[in-house]
Amino acid sequence: MDSYTPSHSDIVRYATVREAQSSSADDVSSYLWELKKDLHIGDDGYPSYVVLGGDQQIFAILKKLKSKHPGTFNWIYSVAGDWHLKKTMSEVIRNLLWDGGFHEVAAKCGLKREVSK
Repeated sequence: MDSYTPSHSDIVRYATVREAQSSSADDVSSYLWELKKDLHIGDDGYPSYVVLGGDQQIFAILKKLKSKHPGTFNWIYSVAGDWHLKKTMSEVIRNLLWDGGFHEVAAKCGLKREVSK
């Protein structure tokens, strides 16, 4: 795990699972406790929650763990992978900023079909 400590002012921290063993609930549970300890989740002055991105298998295991132990992992908000989160967020940002100049950038890039929408 990267050596990162959140600042005291953070409320929510984002983390992604890239190298953890995700073959079983025990492996993921072990990783989560390490993550909670390393990021000081729930300690005074530190974040209370983590938004956790991972692959489909980890997402499914997290969902089962949270269902089986609702109070134990209530500090985790799981998202179905970084790619899915970035894709969704990029669409939101595009929609918000389309009239703020994004349509001009698209036209300069030759994306005429997208500009005409």
